[in-house]
This record gives sequence, C-alpha cells and structure tokens, in this order.
Amino acid sequence: MQVHRAGGSQLVGNKRFGFGQDGLAESGPMDWLVAEAVDTLLGGRAEANRWWMETGPMPLKIQVKYATIVAVDGADRTVRLGDWTVPTTDGGSLAKSSVQAGDVIELGSAKRGTFYYVAFLSNLHIEPVLGSFSASLKGDFPGFLGIQLRDGDVIPVRELPEVLLYQHRMRKFATMIEKSFLINLDLAEPLYFYPVLNMTKFLVI
Repeated sequence: MQVHRAGGSQLVGNKRFGFGQDGLAESGPMDWLVAEAVDTLLGGRAEANRWWMETGPMPLKIQVKYATIVAVDGADRTVRLGDWTVPTTDGGSLAKSSVQAGDVIELGSAKRGTFYYVAFLSNLHIEPVLGSFSASLKGDFPGFLGIQLRDGDVIPVRELPEVLLYQHRMRKFATMIEKSFLINLDLAEPLYFYPVLNMTKFLVI
C-alpha cells in the first residue's frame, strides 16, 4: 500500500495496556468509538489483527496494491474509495466497500471534526509491538509503529484471500436483492415489486 499524501496520519491498533510503569502510554485510537464502529462494519477482525489508519483534519491519499475490503468513518469530509464517493451525513460517513488493486483512497480536508479512520480487512505484514500495532510517538518502536506516516511510505499489507472478497460480493448482492422488494406491512396498502436491473454488475465490484 503506497502513501501518496500522509496528512499527518499514523497506524494504530488495540490499546496497549500494562506498560505504564515503563513510561509507555496505552496508545490506540484517539476516538475509540468511531474506530470500533469501523471494525464492526468489517465484521469484527481477530483481536491480534485489528489496525486502523488514523488521520487528523488534513487530506490523505493512499493507493492499494491488492484488492481488499475497506471501511471508513469519522470527521465530516469528502471521501473517495476507488471510483465511489462516500455519502456523508450529520452523523458521519460510516461506509464499507471493496476496492480493486491499484485503486486510490482519497480523503479531503475535514470540514467539521478531527479524527478519521480507514480500516482494511487485509492484515499488516509486520509484527505488533507489545501486543499492538499502535503508534507510540514517545517510544522508539521500529517501522511504522513509532512515527507518523510520510509521503512515499509503503505499508506492508498482506494480500486478502479471494474467498473473503467473494463473500463480500455475495453479501452485497443479497442486500441488493432484498432492497429490490418494497414490503408494506400495512395490509390496506398494495404490495409493489420493483424488478432488479443490471444485477450482474454487482458480481464484479
């Protein structure tokens, strides 16, 4: 994964407990509730594999090397995942999508709020430090765990198994079919059926 515009972002993982006596803070996401919401949308990753890209109000631009599933949420800003612009509301922009190899993920400057989280179903190809991928700016940790990301950095990410991409496509396909039916529980009203158009395009997203 290539970082084209870092925007002061860093990699964070689970909070790191039990090292306060050594002068090491817990670290972890600054906005834990939003980070948890993004992780839940991904289906709940294994505890040891949970990581986020946390960024502040500045723009961020990254390019993925492998096809994967990405989930996002946080401060009000324009967000593009590949060729899709994420719709935003007053409650944020919680969304999930598949992205193809070579796609660009781009975040504009925050219009309101501060922190924003980008999470991937793909695992990092690096080992956690003291049980977490969290950056600790006060700690002398190797790799991407102790410093903010910089323009041009390459984040080592493992390729996502094809079966997980397939499962995501099938869930999206099933949701699309479900939404193609309008079911009115008031039996006094007629029941309408809306045919599904261009269904095959959802199989290749």
